[in-house]
Amino acid sequence: MKLLERLNLLKGTSCEEQVKQRISQFREIGSGSEERIFQELCFCVLTANYSAKGGIFIQNRIKEGFLYMNEDELKSSLRDLGYRFWNPRYRFIVENRRLLGSLKDFLESKVNSFEKRSFLVKEVKGFGMKEASHFLRNVGIFNVAILDRHILRVMKEYGYLDDIPKTITEKTYINLEKVFFQIADDFGKPPGVLDLYIWYMEKGCVDK
Repeated sequence: MKLLERLNLLKGTSCEEQVKQRISQFREIGSGSEERIFQELCFCVLTANYSAKGGIFIQNRIKEGFLYMNEDELKSSLRDLGYRFWNPRYRFIVENRRLLGSLKDFLESKVNSFEKRSFLVKEVKGFGMKEASHFLRNVGIFNVAILDRHILRVMKEYGYLDDIPKTITEKTYINLEKVFFQIADDFGKPPGVLDLYIWYMEKGCVDK
């Protein structure tokens, strides 16, 4: 069965309801406080090469601590929660606090999504193209693609890619994203929403 055929079977099912709930949650985060947006930024730093479930668990435990814990407190908390990449990411989170006070205005600005992503890649410690895209999607901006290894494997499995690049530069990411955009267009959903359907198709749940 082709990828689009499998995805279309999910329309009108519990998957679609879960996706709608996630979309609503993402928009709520994006329209929320500066502090809530920063917590989501920290979540996206933590989930790089880590599971979404694990990141959600840590986010729910630390919460506002992302805003005020000093380096030693944050380092200890991450280690105690079993987070394997505590070093150097506790420092990334502390350093990223310099962005507090500007995130909400930045997200609401008229700068297009791709320029916003480029800015985030340059300015946010711990962000590459995937992490910046993840953050934008999780605050309600759905026209960028979150191309992790899992999504790339699905694209390869269904014939959209010949191989998965060993190293993904910014240029490579953009070229891969164009392929994903075509799949999203054929499916009739934004790329940041298509991602949720693929995760459900593969895992049976819709994480963030």
